[in-house]
Parts: sequence; C-alpha cells; structure tokens
Amino acid sequence: MPSTRNTRIALTLIVATLVIVTPLVVMSFLNQNPPPSGDGDDNDNTDPLEIPVTSVNVTLLNTAGVMIEANNIRIYIDPYRIPKSNFSEYPADLILITHAHADHYSRFDINDVLKNSTLVVCPESMTTQLERYNNSLGVKPGDSFLYRGINITAFDLYLDNYPSGALSAHPKNNNWTSYIIDIDGFIIFHAGDAKYMEEYEEFPVDIDVAFLPIYFDPGYGVKNESLAPIIQVIETIKPDYCIPTHWYFSDNELFMQDYVPLLEDDCEVMNLGFFESYVFTVDG
Repeated sequence: MPSTRNTRIALTLIVATLVIVTPLVVMSFLNQNPPPSGDGDDNDNTDPLEIPVTSVNVTLLNTAGVMIEANNIRIYIDPYRIPKSNFSEYPADLILITHAHADHYSRFDINDVLKNSTLVVCPESMTTQLERYNNSLGVKPGDSFLYRGINITAFDLYLDNYPSGALSAHPKNNNWTSYIIDIDGFIIFHAGDAKYMEEYEEFPVDIDVAFLPIYFDPGYGVKNESLAPIIQVIETIKPDYCIPTHWYFSDNELFMQDYVPLLEDDCEVMNLGFFESYVFTVDG
C-alpha cells in the first residue's frame, strides 16, 4: 500500500455494515447518493486554508465526470448524464470543464447543478460556452488560479495523431485542459481524455489521486494499444492512487485484469463504479 508524500492518508471503505481495516488504510464504500458536503448556500465565507482539511470526498460520476467535496466546497469536473433528481440537491461551487466534446461539456448537466455564484471554468478556446455563464473563467495549459483557498492549475490535454495516420480528435492546438487541484496539500489530477503526453515527463507536483481515462480508442489500433498508455502515465507521474474513468465494462475489466498487474510502481488502483464515492481522511 503506498505512503503519501505530503500527508498521511486513510481511505475509508464502508460496504453495507462491513468495515475492513488495514494498518494504514480504512476503506469506506458510500451510498450511491453522495453525502452533502455543504448546504449549497454561500453564507460561509471562511477561507478554507485557515481550516485544516480533514477529509476529501470524491465521487465518480458518468463517463469522466467527477465530484469533489472538501471544507464545504463542491467541485464538479465534466458532469455528464448525472441524475437530476439526485444531483440537483448537490449544487456546484465550481465546475471545471476539460474540453468541448459533448460527453465532457454537457450544458444540460451543468444547468442541473448551477447556482448563481457557481464559477464555470473552461479552456479559453471554448469562447461560445464561456459566454453562456455570468461567472466564468477561460484558462489555457499552465494557467493557475485560486478558488476559496484551493489552488487549481490547468495542464495539457491532447492526443497525438495516431500511428495509422488518422487525425486526432484532441489536437494540441485546441489548448484544452486537464486540471491539477491542490486542496490544502492534498493533490488531485483529472486528465480528461488525455492518455500519454510527453509533458507528463516534467509533471510539476506529486499526486495523491489521479483520475485517468481508460476508454478504448480505435485510433491506437487493437484494444491493448489504447490501454497501455495509461500504464505509462501512472509510471511517469506516480500517483499514490489511481481511479479509472471514461470506461465501458469490457475496458474496465481488461484494464484491471491484464494491465494493472503490469504496474511497477506502488500505486493503488481503486476501481470505483459510476456514482460511487470514496472518502479520503487526511491526517496532516
């Protein structure tokens, strides 16, 4: 089991009433409806950096969607096909969009969790989408901004043209963005649709949790050629934990059975189902 770099982390997994404890990690599997991290209003203006972060709740949504909750702040990344009846009760403080594809930028899903004060962040190349929101911010790779004490850095997101010669659907010149989210020293990375990129060789920070996509991309050829780059990403950026995103069941099964055992680094791959949550308890 990996040890963290900046913090000592206990991961809590509750399956019904069963609690499994190991010396370093307590795992807890939560209900399908994610627990509230705040009441959705903006009455609490306390700087979260003045309050030690004791837990970070992450929920895998549909496709590459993720919800992150810490210190009464709720962040959505690429919300897509989320049940309105469930998630409208969990409004967003901050929404991060990685790129313009319809399974990552879903206007309807954004509207379901939007409130008046929600900040919507997109790649600055998504000008039409940014204009739809009163409170929006355009970013490009390398940009950083602070949101209520949480430091967020936009990183690269692209796929090179394929070996077959087919053009990439994620060209580098679009300046789309993955995100590094620093919550009081607890670092989360969301790669969007990116597989391996040369920029990973100089990744700027140590990662606690990385959300990496394991979808089958026919541009790489046979299936194993589109999953292998994610192993290379893990071994390059060396997260303590990896949560696969953007998968179909056959991809997920193949990745967990045939590729995760190839990992040489001490990374724990946590196989969340869609709309399942984990709570990281952070002991600073």
